[in-house]
Amino acid sequence: MENTITFVISVLMGTTSIVLAVVAIWMSKVTERESRANYEKTKDALATVEKTAEVIEKTVSENQKQLLNTVTDILRETTVPPKEDAEEQVKKIFLQAIASDPEKFMKIMAEIGNQQNK
Repeated sequence: MENTITFVISVLMGTTSIVLAVVAIWMSKVTERESRANYEKTKDALATVEKTAEVIEKTVSENQKQLLNTVTDILRETTVPPKEDAEEQVKKIFLQAIASDPEKFMKIMAEIGNQQNK
């Protein structure tokens, strides 16, 4: 009788082992399918992120260029022009004098010439 009980327990254990092995194989197949599905979803999500990143990068680049142009324009409009040096001021006065009364200018130049010839 002891042999019979041992035999029955052995058969039950063997059957249980086979059933557990089959369940493990089936679970691994299910897990593999889920893993592949997740991989495909991740790949699609990554492609979407890459497209969005390209659009964002382009937009940021354009905005930076616009900002740079705006700052450059503001600096151009607000900078104080350089002051004329004394030589430029004398030239300007000299040309204004010539333009306002050319005859008087010619007389002054003739006098300067006469004084240098003496």
